[in-house]
Amino acid sequence: MSLTEASVKRPVFTVMVALIVIIFGLASLTRLRIDLLPSIELPTLTVRTQYEGASPVVMERLVTQIIEEIVATVPGVREIVSESSEGNSSVRVSFEWGTDIDTAAVEVQATLQNELSELPDKITGPRVVRFDVDSFPVVLMGISSSLDPVELTELVEDQIRYRFSRIPGVAQVDPWGGFDREVRVELDPDRLRALGLPLDQVLQALRNANLDLPAGKIEQGQYQVTLRAPSEFTSLDQIRNTVVAQKQGAAVTISQIARGFASLPTKSASEEAPTAPSFASSSTAFGDMS
Repeated sequence: MSLTEASVKRPVFTVMVALIVIIFGLASLTRLRIDLLPSIELPTLTVRTQYEGASPVVMERLVTQIIEEIVATVPGVREIVSESSEGNSSVRVSFEWGTDIDTAAVEVQATLQNELSELPDKITGPRVVRFDVDSFPVVLMGISSSLDPVELTELVEDQIRYRFSRIPGVAQVDPWGGFDREVRVELDPDRLRALGLPLDQVLQALRNANLDLPAGKIEQGQYQVTLRAPSEFTSLDQIRNTVVAQKQGAAVTISQIARGFASLPTKSASEEAPTAPSFASSSTAFGDMS
């Protein structure tokens, strides 16, 4: 007896079976979890390294190629893709499916640490970063204003950023594209030669005068006081009065060897500045949000 014949001869049984399937289907549908950005774990790691001032060719030769050779020795590596830009190196490492990515990340980091001597001394990193969909920004916002670029940056950092971070479900708020205050000192070569001051000495004097260093601790009984020597520049006058050297018992300051000073806003994270001061921010949600 075929299925069609059985359904015709037993209509009540057929209807009951259909109703049971529909009820179970509706119950499953109401309990089915829907996620706009589901958590996906891909067997991929990224090794990021910074080398300030290095050209893309230098990054490729001194950093990227060496990291590729080191990472290739880790078991389970399926593919390596690299990208070198000015001051930055990014090496993406793909593993076979089924690889424990946490264990692979530990192995890659340990291998890089063992071979760190092959890389230049002044690099930052290398950092091993997992591919995590949950860390992708879910909201992107742009901010523009007629305010001074540095003032707008401070407004976003001090007044807006923390308010977004306090919204329930927001894991991280990352601003970029802001402006930092930069002071440029134009030195007079003739005055430097007349005083016999090398440029390195002037640079070192400015670095040493713009430090915020700890000065130790004072302990007395149950009390402990932490001391520090705050000496970072807060005004142009402090830069002008910075002592560079002593000549014949007299102090030589920056104002005596400089032609002029300029306080300029500089782009901190974007290569091209827009016509109006602008800012951008991304918000990342928690991975377990439903």
